[in-house]
Amino acid sequence: MVSSLISVERSGPITLGISFISMLFIQAMLTVASHRHVTASSPAEIRIDVLATGFDFVFVAVFAVSLAVVALAFLSRDEVHAENLGEETIEAAVVGV
Repeated sequence: MVSSLISVERSGPITLGISFISMLFIQAMLTVASHRHVTASSPAEIRIDVLATGFDFVFVAVFAVSLAVVALAFLSRDEVHAENLGEETIEAAVVGV
């Protein structure tokens, strides 16, 4: 029981990320294809420009999410107070080593 929960905890975020990116890609392709009247044909006949637009949209969306994650990481960093440092670290900070 515990090993299966740990396995889900380890592989869950990657699975959600892959499904999120796949959903964005398919939605972008469908939106572009509907404006270019390509949806009547089979998926094997989708043109390269529709696929490229889907990839471009996913890249921009993932890039924006990555920037948001980096910004939140910088905003949420913890300050280290002197009383939380060990004696060796305090001496090194005072001496400037």
